[in-house]
Amino acid sequence: MVVSGPGAARGRALLKGHQAPIPPVLLRADMDTTAVFVSRMLRYISPARLVFAFAAFAVWMHPSSASAQTLGSFQHAVYLKQDGWPGNGDMTQTADGFLWISGNKGLTRFDGSRFRTFVPLPGERFLEARLGALHPAQGGGLWIATSDSATLLKDGHLRHYGAQQGYLGNNATFMTDPAGVVWVSTSAGLLRFENDAWHAIYRNRAGHSLKYASFDEAGNLWASIDHQLFVLPKGQSDFQPVPHGPSNAQRVHAGASGHLYVTTNDGIHFYRRNGLELAELAQPLETRIYAVLEGKDHAVWMGSPHDGMYFVSASDLESAEATHVVPRTQPMTREDGLTGNFAAYLIKDDEGDIWVNTPGGLNRFRPAAFTRVKLPLDIHTTSAAPDGAGNLWVGSENNPVLQVLPSGELHTTAVPPLTLALYVAPNGRDVWAANPKGIWRLSPGEPRIEKAIGAVAGPVGALPCMLRDGQGKFYVCVPYSGNGNGLLVSDGEGWKEVFNHPVFPTTLALAPNGDIWTGSRDRNHLYRLAKGVESKFDERQGVAAGVVKIILADEDGLWIGGDNGIQYFDGQRFHTLVTDVPDIAMPVAGLVVDRHGDLWVQTLDGILRIRAADLARFRSGALKRVHADLFDDQDNVSGIPLFSWTSPNLKLGSDGRIWTQTSTAVAWADPDHMQVTGQQPAVYVDYLETSSHAYASARDTLTLSPNEKAVRIGFTSPTLGRPDKLKFRYRLVGMSDAWMDAGDRREAAYTNLAPGSYRFEVMVTNESGLSGKQLGTIRFVRLPAYYETWWFRALWALPVALLLWLAHNARSRALTRRLKIRSDEREAVARDIHDTLLQRLHAVLLSLQRLSQDESIPVAARASLARIRDDTRETISEGREQISMLRRAQDSGLMLYDELMAEGRRLQQQQDIRFAVEVHGEPRPLKSEAAAELRDAALEGMRNAFKHSGGAEVQVTLNYEESAFWVVVSDNGHGFDPQAQSSARHNGHFGLLGMRERVSRLKGAIHIESNADEGTEIHLQVPSRTIYKL
Repeated sequence: MVVSGPGAARGRALLKGHQAPIPPVLLRADMDTTAVFVSRMLRYISPARLVFAFAAFAVWMHPSSASAQTLGSFQHAVYLKQDGWPGNGDMTQTADGFLWISGNKGLTRFDGSRFRTFVPLPGERFLEARLGALHPAQGGGLWIATSDSATLLKDGHLRHYGAQQGYLGNNATFMTDPAGVVWVSTSAGLLRFENDAWHAIYRNRAGHSLKYASFDEAGNLWASIDHQLFVLPKGQSDFQPVPHGPSNAQRVHAGASGHLYVTTNDGIHFYRRNGLELAELAQPLETRIYAVLEGKDHAVWMGSPHDGMYFVSASDLESAEATHVVPRTQPMTREDGLTGNFAAYLIKDDEGDIWVNTPGGLNRFRPAAFTRVKLPLDIHTTSAAPDGAGNLWVGSENNPVLQVLPSGELHTTAVPPLTLALYVAPNGRDVWAANPKGIWRLSPGEPRIEKAIGAVAGPVGALPCMLRDGQGKFYVCVPYSGNGNGLLVSDGEGWKEVFNHPVFPTTLALAPNGDIWTGSRDRNHLYRLAKGVESKFDERQGVAAGVVKIILADEDGLWIGGDNGIQYFDGQRFHTLVTDVPDIAMPVAGLVVDRHGDLWVQTLDGILRIRAADLARFRSGALKRVHADLFDDQDNVSGIPLFSWTSPNLKLGSDGRIWTQTSTAVAWADPDHMQVTGQQPAVYVDYLETSSHAYASARDTLTLSPNEKAVRIGFTSPTLGRPDKLKFRYRLVGMSDAWMDAGDRREAAYTNLAPGSYRFEVMVTNESGLSGKQLGTIRFVRLPAYYETWWFRALWALPVALLLWLAHNARSRALTRRLKIRSDEREAVARDIHDTLLQRLHAVLLSLQRLSQDESIPVAARASLARIRDDTRETISEGREQISMLRRAQDSGLMLYDELMAEGRRLQQQQDIRFAVEVHGEPRPLKSEAAAELRDAALEGMRNAFKHSGGAEVQVTLNYEESAFWVVVSDNGHGFDPQAQSSARHNGHFGLLGMRERVSRLKGAIHIESNADEGTEIHLQVPSRTIYKL
């Protein structure tokens, strides 16, 4: 990781270990916390992009004014060569949101995440290798200047404009008038682009050479001509000299604020415009300025050829105008973290971010939620407290207490180092501090010691916390005092221990009712002192925050923060507050409620803000998980919050500002004037790549060859501010309509694509939850290979279908043979039982009948024979029933088969006609009543075929399908006219009519196919729900 600049120097000191000696107690207490921070920081740092989280380089502020803007109000990000930065050159942002950079490497596009070199389409090229000025084109696209021509890049295509198209001269500087028309000043003069051509508006001549110009919001064009200031009023054709303008005028910039900025060889002049007249706004700044730009908030950014850049806030410019003095400037050089001292290229993007390109890298200044305070470079382990007079008091481990005046000036006080326990009284004016020497009053008045602590504190390196109650008693946390209880209180004469048992307090808080709360190093323990009475709270009351690091007591209740998160105390129990921020790193280092009722929470990952409305719903039990806004290093919240030695790390100023402190920095945010950034994001498909080709995004449908089965599709969203917060989703219509979550990934890959038409769609959501207005899309068609065409598939499908038919036919014949064998076996068994066993039993029955009636046999014996006779008759009856059941057995749906086979064989013997039964599908059990109806209908058809068809063969087919059961009776006889069925009732023939009625009762259908001399087929269909058993 490359780190530079004063703030970065403190970052290196932080990562390597403090440069100044660290007290052993302090080192032990924060060793684990530092390890956690470093591990999480390394997880978030991307080697492809360096963001200076330690923005303490060049931060100047006015603590007394929440609206005062400084360089510390901006988050500074740097992009270097290893990130893909192409080098120093002109910059612009086009209407689609992309940032473009020109230079020796051609043209580079930046989407906030990646630098991509623009490659012209085949057959197109730039006229020169080195490209010059850039400017957005009207209606979309990009103008690119070369030595003697201008090139328009639009929709991926290049079009060159030279002398034939009216473009003359070199050293171009583009500009746009309020109507959106593009102008350019060159060595030849002033040109305007209209009707697809450049038109000369002003031609340079000896002694009258126009070099630089700028439009104001009214459409007047201000220009330097031969180092004198001129103006071209809107709608006129001649330039007019501007009275009282500066001599040796160079660059001109008309700001939206109504100001005009004119650079000269030795400085920059500030004017207020009043129509076509100028009034000097302030005394000129006497330093060489190469480029000037007015920000969205009317601050002035100036680039120097030697001294880096200068910043003048809008409030500083107003102050200079009031007294007509040189505006107060805030310089920033390479030593302060700027990537170079030659700052020639400055632009403002659509979100108000300022971009500065130097020979060392690209700089971005983004308005941040928090403003950093300028502190000495070597300071670390800071603790800060604001007072009611606009002063900021900063204690640290290695510096005396500092007083930061409202003007930003630093004063070193006599309060020694290791003053980390600072306390702001509830009145917001009185500020107290504690160190091993005693209690100090910092404000109001001059800092002075109020009460010595002395030897009673023991061998301590720093005191972590203190407070002063309403009776004027001081409470001080002392890690190694007396018997180790850790909390001392002044009784007016000296100090005494509050507890008679070890507590080791971690933080102190004063409730509005005067109660004093303290945390403990013991997990899930905290104590309350109410009028001297001690109360202990632990798991029995729901305390689950771990080691309590911070306590906030206000009118709405009690909040605690610890290793495990945040809890609220309702007077009876503690309730855990859960936010929707994923994987937030605990412990909690600070809690404060602002004057709007919003809760601010400091953690390792940054500061959370939870709105008052959500807090109210949480306290009422109506909301279990609350929404939280996260402010992190991109918002100037960076460094390690030290949990054990600078409690609390968040404080509320009397002016409503939120103050935060970390190991190396102090910053503030005004909840009433926080920068709101973020626009509705746009999303584009960037490219489509296969193993053999790379296709740029195109409006027309792309055609892929049969061999291009795998594709990679790149997409992006030109969000220059917070690209890390973008979330993408995509889908490939034609393969699946389901959306895939890509997170922050910007590429999708597909393999083994089938031939066909596809439409890739992608959507994006930014940090504010806003989605793009439209989807990014690309359409493509993959052509089929010969073996994927329908005719090829048809060719190999025919033999496959034939094989399947043969296999099915063979299976059906095999199943029919098995069923016939099974039926024959049952018939044989039944016949044998009937012809042998039952016949013999019948003979026995006749003998028993005769003997039971023989009067020569004794009566008792005849009675026994009669009983035996009756038993024999019952046995014969049961045997006949078993034979019947054997012949009609419901063997997995085969009863119908057996019955039709038996009747067919009987008719076959009578008529001497061949007969066969076939089965298709897997036999299934049939409902008995429905099977009986269908059997009778089928038997009627069989009898008609045997008796009337005149054919040589009758066949029955049973087809067990999922949706229906079919019985087909067919013959090869002489056929008949199906239309004759309508007169069957009148002719006395009811066979076919009876079949129809039976099938109709089964919710089925009958269909008859018959032609003369071609036989007859009767199809009986019954729905599965009617015929099959469940």
